[in-house]
Amino acid sequence: MIYSEYLNSARKHFATCEALKVTINELDLANPQNRMKNKQFRFNLYYLTGYVFECSIKYGIFKLVNHDPKEPVQNLDVPGIDYSNQIKKHRFDRYADHLIVRHAGIKLVDNRIGIPQEVIKLYNNWDAPVRYVYNDTKHLSYSMIQNNHLFTFLECAKEVLNTVQRL
Repeated sequence: MIYSEYLNSARKHFATCEALKVTINELDLANPQNRMKNKQFRFNLYYLTGYVFECSIKYGIFKLVNHDPKEPVQNLDVPGIDYSNQIKKHRFDRYADHLIVRHAGIKLVDNRIGIPQEVIKLYNNWDAPVRYVYNDTKHLSYSMIQNNHLFTFLECAKEVLNTVQRL
């Protein structure tokens, strides 16, 4: 895998998230089946938005360290950055600092001014296993995945994607 695939994946996941957002907004919640779909769609929106962040951040790191665009990502050779123990992981806190030190001020990744606490919690608690979440957990409450919080989370992911595309 070459690092431009991270950017392509972020774009793909973002397009899917936008479609989910439209679908969520159009659901008639008076219908009990739609209420169930709404919950499923919101959990999926959360999950995929996290991947927009993950792929965008990873792309940004590779771009900023001038990794050879044709070289596989596993061959990353930058002092202080460990592909297997940091970049390869899903948790943002394992690798986001490598982006922040090279390009500070990215919305929600390190600039949290004006961002609601619930959205910050969504970011801090995201990890790949959320794909299995269907009900409230100690890390993810139903109130956190309300439309307004999820849509703000998605807007922050869009800003991160736009930021790394301009690098």
